[in-house]
Amino acid sequence: MNESNQSTYQTIDVKNNNYLTLAQIKFLPQDTFHYISLHNAMSLGHIIIKETSESGSVNNILVINESEDSVFMMDGDLLKGAKQNRVLNSSILLPPNSKSIIPVSCVEQGRWSDRTRHFSPSDEIATKNIRMGKHDNIFSKSNIMPSHTKHFVDQGEVWDNVSMCASISGTTSSAPTGSHSDMFAAKRQDFQRYVRDFVLNPDANGLAYFIDGKLMGCEIFNRRSIYCDYFDKILISIAFEVDSLFLRLRQSSRWDSLFSNRKTLSNSDVSDVLCSSFFDIDNGVAAVDSCKGVALGNEYRLRDNNSMFYSLMFDNHTIHKSLLVAN
Repeated sequence: MNESNQSTYQTIDVKNNNYLTLAQIKFLPQDTFHYISLHNAMSLGHIIIKETSESGSVNNILVINESEDSVFMMDGDLLKGAKQNRVLNSSILLPPNSKSIIPVSCVEQGRWSDRTRHFSPSDEIATKNIRMGKHDNIFSKSNIMPSHTKHFVDQGEVWDNVSMCASISGTTSSAPTGSHSDMFAAKRQDFQRYVRDFVLNPDANGLAYFIDGKLMGCEIFNRRSIYCDYFDKILISIAFEVDSLFLRLRQSSRWDSLFSNRKTLSNSDVSDVLCSSFFDIDNGVAAVDSCKGVALGNEYRLRDNNSMFYSLMFDNHTIHKSLLVAN
């Protein structure tokens, strides 16, 4: 994978809200490949997502794309309903007019009974630690397993991460079936106060966020329309992270120093950090693990100390790329 000669990271909007900085990015080349989001396809009635059979399979679901468009589903997309809620193990680009068996993980340990016939997308994506755990699990299978088996992850680890998130956020009693979505619903109003001042920039196709001046994550898409569809979902996931961090810091000596040493970033600061952070994976310098995507395209992952890089490419187009940094 080598897209460095053609791609640039232009920071077009930086906003600060308390100790969270959100930078919206224009990643070039932009809008070079046509595809629509899961949410768009679902609203048009072009996607059916259901269990693979009447008995179901915890770690597989069936997705039917009845449209003429390629449909994008993001790593961390949460699907509610059917026998139990699931999370996508990786980003996926579905071919037009296709049926695909998709590898997923359960994020509702306490239920295995039909709630609805079909799945529907949730209003949030999975928390960062859940996504990092899945990527790390797939990355650890480098050169060991063929592509078609790499995307199955440790279900027990996913459940442990969901339970940990509920414990940290104090929402265990609000999610009796261990549902990730119930956990978010219980604190949605609290989460909104961290991100309500951030407004979508229509020229952007990605974002990066910083806590106390430190880069914590980045999500980039080829199309502005895809970014628009995922903007609020990503913000809510970020808000969970900020809330959890603040809960921990209030109990430590770092709380006072955080308030006294607030850091702000300029557009150029953000662009420099992103170019530096993505340099190795963009230029093929590091030992990047590559494999065939679940559907269309190829995936690339790189674990570097406390960071996980990911990219889904199809026909030389960046469909989705992310950087997740451990807290």
